[in-house]
Amino acid sequence: MRRTETPRLQRWLLRACVIVPLLMLAANLLAWLRWGTDLPMVDDWRVYDERNALSLAPARLFEAINNTLTPVGLVLDVLAQRWFGGNPLPYQTVSMLGVLGGLLWLQWRLLSWVLRRTEWTALAFAFSVFMLQSDTYWGAQNLAYHQALPLVALLAAMSLTLRGGWPAFPRVSVIFVLGVVAGLTYISGAVAAFVIGVVWTGLAWRLGHERTDPLLVRVAHGGWALVAAGGATSALQIVLTRRAAPGSRVQYMGLTWPDQSDFWLFMAGKLGRSSGAGFASLALEVAWVALLIAVIAAAAAWTVGRCFRGGHRQGGADVMRRRLALVFLPLLAAVLAYLALVSLGRTGLREASVQSPEAVFRLAYLRFHFFWATLLYPWLVATLIVALLFVRGRAGAARRVLVVLVAVGGLFILAALPRGVFNIQKAYKETSLSRMEEIRCLSRQ
Repeated sequence: MRRTETPRLQRWLLRACVIVPLLMLAANLLAWLRWGTDLPMVDDWRVYDERNALSLAPARLFEAINNTLTPVGLVLDVLAQRWFGGNPLPYQTVSMLGVLGGLLWLQWRLLSWVLRRTEWTALAFAFSVFMLQSDTYWGAQNLAYHQALPLVALLAAMSLTLRGGWPAFPRVSVIFVLGVVAGLTYISGAVAAFVIGVVWTGLAWRLGHERTDPLLVRVAHGGWALVAAGGATSALQIVLTRRAAPGSRVQYMGLTWPDQSDFWLFMAGKLGRSSGAGFASLALEVAWVALLIAVIAAAAAWTVGRCFRGGHRQGGADVMRRRLALVFLPLLAAVLAYLALVSLGRTGLREASVQSPEAVFRLAYLRFHFFWATLLYPWLVATLIVALLFVRGRAGAARRVLVVLVAVGGLFILAALPRGVFNIQKAYKETSLSRMEEIRCLSRQ
């Protein structure tokens, strides 16, 4: 009896690992349809005020807005105006399904390529729930999701590079185009494309003991394509945003550099917010963030350590280890670069009363700039899976991985419950209720 029941339990557990993220995406969609408001919000009013909602003029598309160029996002906004009449309900529905659905699909493709077994892929994929918590880019401004579009383009470039299947020239061309799309969607996309390209070229050189290895050849080609795309768009972003005249739509604030403690406090707060809204106790929240930093540092150190050791066997856990390095390390570098950009530019964008270390740390829990960091959680689990296989060997590995992952994952998910990760309706409802006064004001006028 035991032999039949255990596999059945495992099957249901693995199904739940896939179903729960999909249910959370559905819950976000339903909450938006229930609490969404057909009324522009904050930055969305700008195009009506300036009367250019349908303009595709190059001067408008390449105008610096809030210290970035976003011509790709502006084109999508124009299409939404033409197709949806500017109605936020269908626009955010489509952008939510397209971006979140696309990221889930790309994460699954990359995880399955690294881990090579459906059950291990499902265990890591379950930690996509942190990406699907509410209060991200949906529920308020239509254009907020522009900041997530670079991730879709960059993960698509990573999938295309690593999984192969295309001839060299069209593959490299599409990767370059995806890098340009990321770089022209937001300044963070330009920097991230460049960073991923640099990490890939470095890994291809370090691991390239056999120059004929098709995977490393693809990685080197993809890396140089992203270096070119990211470098060109980063230069364009910097030049055009710095040349913007005072009085234009650029927020001029003091930059906070890494030699200031506020930079690191804000960055740590964004990382903590990626795992939920936070504990009420400051001491408990600081301890939680310290744990997250330690886990990420340990995962990165283990992966780098395995990359720079000799012995490149062609089977088992060693292949998974090399594949893990080619995804996790560039993705981690891109996320850290993004968090550094956010800390550099937004730490100083605060009221004068926010000065104490606690206030700066808590300030980082506002708004949606933590979203990029949520992509790391499945890869931390993937690193744990590969480490267990690498240390223990293949014999009995599946059972050990399952037991360890269920234990660690269960504790982590239990900690996420009081942090509001699964309370999908809360942010949508609160935004809707806060907008009632705007509607009353408009109706009175």
